[in-house]
Amino acid sequence: MNKMEQITSQSDYGEKASSFSKLIMAVFFISYVYMVFTAGGDAGGWLWPMLFLAVGLFISSIFIAAPLYVLIRLFPRFSMVITILSIVLTFFVTRVMFIWLIS
Repeated sequence: MNKMEQITSQSDYGEKASSFSKLIMAVFFISYVYMVFTAGGDAGGWLWPMLFLAVGLFISSIFIAAPLYVLIRLFPRFSMVITILSIVLTFFVTRVMFIWLIS
């Protein structure tokens, strides 16, 4: 059994992965709201920001939360550091993508 199979076969994997994903999605939403109220320029109405929100929640869960949660399981001693880094990374990526795509 390889390391990934061992991680995903643990009994609490699904519950804790879901919890971590919700944390990352909450950070994405908070950073999205921050950018909506502070970003300058014309956002092009409500369609593009709402589309950014809907797609961003899904993408942040898949591409940020999932790999970083596996890292937390691989290196449990650094779980707090990885969690803090994932929060900062989510906020930074949301900010950069919002400015690039919307503003």
